[in-house]
Amino acid sequence: MAVLLGFTLNCPAQAASANDAALWRPRFVTPAIVALDNPANRQFTAEAKASPSASGWRASIANDLKSWPCRIVSATYATIDNGTEPGWQIHISIPPETSPELFDLTISSSEGVSRQNQCVSVVPAFETNFYILHITDEQIVNQYHTDPSGQYYKMVGTWEEMKWMQEPVNLIHPRFVLVTGDQIDFNGALDGWNNWANWGYQPHGKKVFSRQETTELENRLSEMYKDCHRGYRVAYVETPGNHDVTPPGKRLVGSTINWHPISARVYAEQFGQRDWSFRMGDFYVLLHDWSSARLKSWAARDYAAAVADPAVKFRLVGQHFYTNSDCKEPFMPAKCDLMLIGHGHRTATIQTSP
Repeated sequence: MAVLLGFTLNCPAQAASANDAALWRPRFVTPAIVALDNPANRQFTAEAKASPSASGWRASIANDLKSWPCRIVSATYATIDNGTEPGWQIHISIPPETSPELFDLTISSSEGVSRQNQCVSVVPAFETNFYILHITDEQIVNQYHTDPSGQYYKMVGTWEEMKWMQEPVNLIHPRFVLVTGDQIDFNGALDGWNNWANWGYQPHGKKVFSRQETTELENRLSEMYKDCHRGYRVAYVETPGNHDVTPPGKRLVGSTINWHPISARVYAEQFGQRDWSFRMGDFYVLLHDWSSARLKSWAARDYAAAVADPAVKFRLVGQHFYTNSDCKEPFMPAKCDLMLIGHGHRTATIQTSP
């Protein structure tokens, strides 16, 4: 479901080895959004995994035709992923002549080079009217449609469906698309009743998946999701849902295998950070993963800081949650300008006060 809301230069030198996963943030679903209107708004922070001795940091952004070298404002060995592990905080400034569009980012140091697709969005200015597009519960599990009805109980989401959406989304050209979870239908692939044949299995009853099979399928679905979004020219900001990161304690059907740590690890490897926030001038956005009490504590602290900041004029929260759902750790602030949620498979205003 979707809701529309109104509101060739030199690249960095290639290092000794390539490790795209070392670029922790920004990534496709955790992009940096910068503006060209002043030097401060042209800056963003990249988080990278490297040893304390890494040096010679360089960065560039690129579209299909050209690349722009970026200035490294500072590079500090500190912590990344909301302060949970050591890494590099690299403050980067894009050049003022950059075109306003969506870019890939490449960073390099003495230890290697990393590249992430569709992860730096450049806009002319923050203080202008803009659209956002809210999409939720895409639940991709197949490459192609297998039933003409398109109903979720017949075949759920597909790679093909996301390709169909590219042209209208790009034409709408929102400042960003906010996806509130269930990008991928892990459950439908693993313990659903209508998708096994599409993954090479045709059991007569429930199939018991091994840990290795589960990991392979989740990686395959994740790669499919990223592949079918290659043609999008606007930033996607996303948070996981229960089909992306399964509920804590949930077991694979017919087994004693705890599914949660498998799905959480795959999501981190494929997409990156599960709880995060960003600013566009006086506009604050928080994306929260409902499944973790630890992440909820971080979200509460981060949001409280935004409430206390007099420079913040609008606060938007996105998460996969609704009342009486199985989402155990939703973030429900006392004061919020707008919260967009997924999981309910319907278009509705859940509540208006608060």
